Amino acid sequence: MPVYLCTEVQIVDGRAFMIRKKIALLLALMVLFVYLPDRATYVSVVQAAKGDTFTTEDGIVYQDYGNSTAIITGYVGEADEITIPAAINDYAVTTIGNDAFMNTNLKKIIISEGISKIMNSSFTYMDNLEELILPESMQSIYPDAFTYCKLKTLYVPSKVTDLSFLHSMNSFVHIDISPDNTAYKSIDGVVYTKDMKTLYYYPKYKAGTMRVPYGVTSIAESAFFGAENITGIILPDSVTSIGAGSITLSNANAFVRVPSSVTEIGQYNFSVYNVVFGEKGSVAEEYVKSKGYPFMEDKCGFVDVRESDFYYEPVLWACQTDPQITSGVNDTHFKPLVTCNRAQMVTFLWRCAGCPEPNNNNNPFNDVNENDFFYKATLWAVEKGITAGKTEETFSPYEGCSRGQFVVFVWRMCNKQRPEVEGTDFVDIDPESELGKAVRWTNWRGLTQGIDATHFGPKKDINRAQAVSILFRGRLFVIKDE
Repeated sequence: MPVYLCTEVQIVDGRAFMIRKKIALLLALMVLFVYLPDRATYVSVVQAAKGDTFTTEDGIVYQDYGNSTAIITGYVGEADEITIPAAINDYAVTTIGNDAFMNTNLKKIIISEGISKIMNSSFTYMDNLEELILPESMQSIYPDAFTYCKLKTLYVPSKVTDLSFLHSMNSFVHIDISPDNTAYKSIDGVVYTKDMKTLYYYPKYKAGTMRVPYGVTSIAESAFFGAENITGIILPDSVTSIGAGSITLSNANAFVRVPSSVTEIGQYNFSVYNVVFGEKGSVAEEYVKSKGYPFMEDKCGFVDVRESDFYYEPVLWACQTDPQITSGVNDTHFKPLVTCNRAQMVTFLWRCAGCPEPNNNNNPFNDVNENDFFYKATLWAVEKGITAGKTEETFSPYEGCSRGQFVVFVWRMCNKQRPEVEGTDFVDIDPESELGKAVRWTNWRGLTQGIDATHFGPKKDINRAQAVSILFRGRLFVIKDE
């Protein structure tokens, strides 16, 4: 169709002519677009220039990213679960953009196959996110993608080989790496390099004692940084180096066993709260003592205490700390499974408090004598209200101490601190009783566990191994006399 819009315009002056010419050309182009093939494609380009933002019916906000691709930039829906499609209105979705889901209340997000990138703060401040499913097409996750997100577990696809984003994530409990990932692998939720030479990342909220597998030679920078629920780290003698800021533990009661094979320790490791066990004359001893941190020799002379026992480190601590909490029953036996009696119990507590002198030497008990090793400990404990006698005149020092009694005594020594948990799963205690509060607090702080998932066993006798373990874990909470 011929276009004559400009041919009949009379030129009055140059300026008027130019304006009319531009208008005429624009109208001509619009007419041409109507009659060109693939009209819908051209109209789409005019209506959605790069940078334009749209919202789907599901509340997913996306933006033209150029070259017929889109970036997800937000979410304004109200659903608990969503699936992010790989294509929206003829746009191929490639990227989850900065801040895309920040502060949203989503519980589950499925990212479809074809999307390959997650940018910074995409999932920041997501308190309710329980599940995020990533596609195998995912290639890049920016370092701050999950900052302050409450996501506990994550599967990492095979093509994601930069895992720096893990270090900004403060709530992971378990990381699962695709077996086809060429750079990393995971075992029991912990991330290693593919060759198992380096422990790369320990999830911040993973609990328990970590026994690093033999064959690992290095601990990467920040690998254990901020681990809040870890109770201990045991390094094998294949490890030779510990990266900077790797073992800086948030759990003040955690311990670390460092073998003499470690010859390189980066800065910002360990703390004044974490006991480091190692060999005399080792690099570990030199490093720890130069910082003024506690160091104890990793050497046990008791034939009935093995390195694999849960009470191995507590026994080392109890025998080496100053004042010494206890020793063995002889030079070669600790007798860990023997019942801790009331005399031993009160003496352990007294020594843990620093062996303070009792203010009052009035002894009301006819079964406690001045020459007894537990004499001062008994008077002090009664004076402080930590324990009392079985009667007004008897302390019954050689009677077994129960689990319930011991945790109550420890709780009282710790100034009856308030438990930050409501109720309990243990059916054999009243949660609002003094015993219940003591059990709730010691259990919350990681000092104790039940005999099973629903029973604490408060009337069962406590043995020597359990007693020193509770004191070792609770050593920093004890309120000592000035």
